[in-house]
Amino acid sequence: YEPFFTWMGRVPFAWETDHRLAPGNEVYWAILNALDKHPTYLNIENTFWHDINGNPISEHFPYFQFANRFLGRTITDTPSVWVALRDYRQDAPGNPWWPQWGNYSFWLYQDDAVPGGRTVTETNDASIYLPTYNPLLPAGKEGWVTRRTDQATGNPFMWFKIDDGYINGNSPQVAIQVTYWDHGTDTWALLYDSLSGEKAATPQGSAQPWIQKTGSDVWKVATFVISDGHFANGLTGGSDFRIDSRSDGDEWVHFVEVTKGGLPTPTPTPIAYDQPVNAGASSPYTDSLGIVWARDRTYQAGGWGNTGGRVYETTAAINGTDDGVLYQSERFDMPSYLFDVPPGLYRVDLRFSENFYGAANDRVFDVYLEGERVLENFDILLEAGAMFTALDRSFYVNATDGRLDITFVNKRRTAKINALRVRWVGPPQATPTPSATPTATHTMPPTTTATETPTVTATALVTDTATPTPTLPVTETATTTPPTKTSTPTGTPTATPTATSARFTFWLPIVLH
Repeated sequence: YEPFFTWMGRVPFAWETDHRLAPGNEVYWAILNALDKHPTYLNIENTFWHDINGNPISEHFPYFQFANRFLGRTITDTPSVWVALRDYRQDAPGNPWWPQWGNYSFWLYQDDAVPGGRTVTETNDASIYLPTYNPLLPAGKEGWVTRRTDQATGNPFMWFKIDDGYINGNSPQVAIQVTYWDHGTDTWALLYDSLSGEKAATPQGSAQPWIQKTGSDVWKVATFVISDGHFANGLTGGSDFRIDSRSDGDEWVHFVEVTKGGLPTPTPTPIAYDQPVNAGASSPYTDSLGIVWARDRTYQAGGWGNTGGRVYETTAAINGTDDGVLYQSERFDMPSYLFDVPPGLYRVDLRFSENFYGAANDRVFDVYLEGERVLENFDILLEAGAMFTALDRSFYVNATDGRLDITFVNKRRTAKINALRVRWVGPPQATPTPSATPTATHTMPPTTTATETPTVTATALVTDTATPTPTLPVTETATTTPPTKTSTPTGTPTATPTATSARFTFWLPIVLH
């Protein structure tokens, strides 16, 4: 990628993505990798916008929106400068070369060579050789690779240098934002080159010139708005500011961003609601992607939950998934699940596995979202092809009245669900039409008299008001009365990257170690 730096600012050029990138962490870090080279365009393959069923991959949209702020920018018109702290990821010992060493920088640099500032890289990924695996790091993109201070070896600092083309001397106001891991209850400080020498900055929301960590073990953002910054390379090693662990515990940092003129006035946006539910389960489950699926609970106003039903659980292995535990518990014969949510377009993921009945048409039901039928005469076994086999269905729906209703209607025996997830995607769509993964609708055979009356042992479920659930016979009662809610689902939003031309096209590296 050396031609990028040779011709930067004189010739437009682009990165082209590789379809083999895994969704989530690899896409996120690939975007930062690309921006580190200051491209004009990104030619992003459609598989990163939509899944195989045409549903938008909303997880990636913030990454692309971030990239749009910096594509084609020069040091004189960039909205900010930043650095993502990382180093190469090595899968096994003895490999002589791996893609780019060091951080991904956009005219902001973290310098390990300044005295007292040699950092240590760590990862939350136990499958690789380097960096060092830290099992305490939370799952997710920030901990996929990160840096920390190393007090034990006399390196309590992280030193940062702002490119002189962006700031070199007094700037009326500067905002510095630091994404850090809130691990432990120690403190850290940010010291900067001020008009009067080195000075500790006071973070927003605090009266003290340091950050007091709370031990939440999540990634947080600390914001410092500085009005007397000099930033003329006046600190040790020609640095402009540093993070100081204050000798009471190490600090893990993912991302640092510097903005001239302070922070822009934020545009109010709805809360990015995301609620995964482990239906029928009395404990949460963390899946293979690090997503935590909450234990089931009874609905209460202002929250979410089921409106009745019973639970069943199996220990049988579930085929077709890396997260079999999520499909082993279920809630059945429930009228609905309700989610109190801000207005918006939502993706609803429904997860099923037939773990009780062994023949097609033994269990048939309908599912409605906001009063609109999205699954008709749905037979899990018929769709999945076998018992104990994962079957997922996803839909997009508008929720504009403050509550998203998922309603189940028994057709033959009882409806059921193993897991469900409700995620905010964006503002409500103007033209609501149902959108879902393709699902074949079958016609039920003539009703026969059921002689089977299976019995299951209901599991005591932790709810907002816990009540022991006794052993109950499963009595199948069919009903065909649809829900009365009149809201209608919406169409799938289409994210279309702008078509552009470029003189040069380079491949975005697939190996992001």
